[in-house]
Amino acid sequence: MWGSWVWAAIPLLSCGYDTPWAFVYAAVTRRSLGLGLWALAYLGLGAIFLVMPFTDDDGLNKLDIIPMLALISLWFGGTCHAVLVREQVFARDPSVERPRWQKVAGGAALVLVSLVAAAGYVWLEPPA
Repeated sequence: MWGSWVWAAIPLLSCGYDTPWAFVYAAVTRRSLGLGLWALAYLGLGAIFLVMPFTDDDGLNKLDIIPMLALISLWFGGTCHAVLVREQVFARDPSVERPRWQKVAGGAALVLVSLVAAAGYVWLEPPA
């Protein structure tokens, strides 16, 4: 029981840096393609954060929002996601059906990510 909460806290305690590896563990443990794709997505976000440089000019550049959104997604999004799939990852019976609220939360997370992406695009390139 405690192990599942420790696993779910990995993204929070590591400031998001270990989020991809927590989901790699979950994907391998559950043999889940979906969790593996999430691990790949989190790995991509980590690469965006680490590769995109911040500007050292006077103040912030408009592109500085991209690595910050990636870090926030890794840190807080990864923590929320880990808490939501914790029971699925550590279930003793692999055929345990997810509750309806978890299925809805997955869709809500997709909508939230889409809205954040759209807001970032509008912030970078305001419509004419």
